[in-house]
Amino acid sequence: EFPMSTAAADPSLEPTPAPESNPGTEIWNSVKAILKPFASLQLTVALFAAGVVLVFFGTVAQKNSGIWTVIDDYFWSYYVMIDLQLIVQFAQVFFGVSPDASVPGAFPWIGGKLLGFLMFGNLLAAHLVRFKFAWRRLGVIVLHGGILMLFVGEYITREFQVEQQMVIEENGASNYAVDIRNSELAFTIPAEGELDDVVVVPGTKLKRAAASKERIADPRLPVDVAVNEFLINSGFVEPKERPGGNPATAGIGTQVAAVAKPEVSGVDPNQKVDMPSAYVTFYKKGTDESLGTYLVSLRTDRDQTITVDGKPVTVSLRFTHYYKPFTFNLIKFTFDRYVGTNTPKNYASQIRLIDPETGQDREVKIAMNEPLRYRGETFFQSSFTPDEKGTVLQVVRNPGWVLPYLACILVSLGMLIHFGMNLTKFLGKAKKPTLGAGGAAATSWVIPGVVLAVAGLYLLGAMLRGGTSSKFDFASAARLPVVQDGRVKPLDTVARVDLRLISHKEEFTDENGRTRPAIQWFLDVASMLPDNPGEAKNYKIFRVENDRVRE
Repeated sequence: EFPMSTAAADPSLEPTPAPESNPGTEIWNSVKAILKPFASLQLTVALFAAGVVLVFFGTVAQKNSGIWTVIDDYFWSYYVMIDLQLIVQFAQVFFGVSPDASVPGAFPWIGGKLLGFLMFGNLLAAHLVRFKFAWRRLGVIVLHGGILMLFVGEYITREFQVEQQMVIEENGASNYAVDIRNSELAFTIPAEGELDDVVVVPGTKLKRAAASKERIADPRLPVDVAVNEFLINSGFVEPKERPGGNPATAGIGTQVAAVAKPEVSGVDPNQKVDMPSAYVTFYKKGTDESLGTYLVSLRTDRDQTITVDGKPVTVSLRFTHYYKPFTFNLIKFTFDRYVGTNTPKNYASQIRLIDPETGQDREVKIAMNEPLRYRGETFFQSSFTPDEKGTVLQVVRNPGWVLPYLACILVSLGMLIHFGMNLTKFLGKAKKPTLGAGGAAATSWVIPGVVLAVAGLYLLGAMLRGGTSSKFDFASAARLPVVQDGRVKPLDTVARVDLRLISHKEEFTDENGRTRPAIQWFLDVASMLPDNPGEAKNYKIFRVENDRVRE
């Protein structure tokens, strides 16, 4: 025990005052406590595992469903019901399960949209909670910033990107593009002057109306619309052949009928598109007076006319149109083919661009790898019409197109910084070996000696190659240019590729056990005659790996 006078005389014995509380620090500590579970590495691993499962089943599902349907259902949804039959289909291919096997039911799984948000939040929370800014962590911070930007770029692309096609015949013009993945029901109403009024109902609204059986009513529409049936992909048959009867009472639906067909799958080699059809009944606005049930379909370009209040209104189901404030005139379309084939090589469209709003009137060229960027859209040379006289341009509007490039730059920069800083640190810690006078002299000739040895081996190999007893110059023959599949390449390349396909090697061993180049095998086989097959008949070339085939 100290006397009171001693404690008062020695300031060091006085109690330390408690630090003043900082409201901002307390709030931040509370936020970190909330974010801590979302920043765990275990959650990161679990999300990656869930992503692997989602990608697997999403890939298998493309065998049965259209690729865009799979993207919407699996990768751009908050959850998905995965059909157990997909497991059976996978087992049929790899484990020989009977194709008649069937497993009913489905199980829920996290969708790609929710998975992306959770991954983004997990990475962001980890930075806020665990990572503290320091120069030694600069590379990791930049790298993860690039990954976060990649998430943002994908979201913007998915939500706001629009892909279209513009088809223009030579000497023709167009001021609109179409989206071949979506459809719309269009009403064309005659108006005074040169222009008509066009009102459209999006295909997504038609599908919802078909499911809910509710009429589509809008003040801008000339009629009320009831969607009896909507077929995502369809084909035409005779009306009497349609199961369940033909519901159409007017229009082309009395001559042909539409039946459902499977959606174009994501593994379709021909890259076809779905051709929707719908049976719709038109009513006078606000009444139950029917104007008839019509078949509207993308499989026909015949316009149908209904009469509303004594005025003709044209109706059609078409791909979604995007009208432009400018016009493209196709002056000339050309393309080159690969030599000796009908495979197109280079496409090019000479376009006259006319934009009254900006005063533009100029010629531009759109070719492969030479797109045109104008008014926030990019026009790529995509294909051509069947008569080879018209062009097909791919039109893309993506406000976030630059973000993936920036994200990749940031990721690469972060990796370089991180690797560079660690390499510098490692080299700084490395100890230099101590050599005496003899050691320095011993190592002074090592590098020149290695160089001379490699050069000597190379010269020796060249001499051995030149000393072959064959009078045929295989080296010169190997350099002969030939055309294969429209591409010019050395004959040696053709020989090596062919030999690799059947033997998994680019050289072969003759009957004397000597290694020979592929070009010799190629020419020996190419010059075989029925009465004089030569040495080629004795070459052991074909590599048979299956035990049963060998037996």
